[in-house]
Amino acid sequence: MFRLLTARTLCLALFLGMGRVADVSAQARPITPGERVRFMPDTLELAVTGHYEGHSLPGLTRLEPRRSEGSKWLLGAGVGFLIGGGGTFAWLHSGGSTSRCDRSANQDAMSPGECVGLTLLGGIVGAGLGAAVGALVRD
Repeated sequence: MFRLLTARTLCLALFLGMGRVADVSAQARPITPGERVRFMPDTLELAVTGHYEGHSLPGLTRLEPRRSEGSKWLLGAGVGFLIGGGGTFAWLHSGGSTSRCDRSANQDAMSPGECVGLTLLGGIVGAGLGAAVGALVRD
């Protein structure tokens, strides 16, 4: 009987306490996964570089920690490939009669294979730069 009463009391306390947990990011910095969180009777304390930051529970409405997705290097590489390849293609096919890849306008233009190779090379260089930039972006 005592265990059942204790379990019910704990469930009730958790249920009532959930309405008081809040969006800490609106009041301070967001909580990151792995950080220590301590619930006190009227405050929520976050372990931050060796000390605790306290937040009043009555003012909190929800708590939403989420795991960081890491860097965006792959997205950066994809975007860089498209921009690098597209820019190279546009550069190679611009210029009208002096176009580097338009044989109908310039008889001295490169072969189609060379134009495709240079476009791919521009895309690869763009992918490398995009991956480097994307690695710096964290979510």
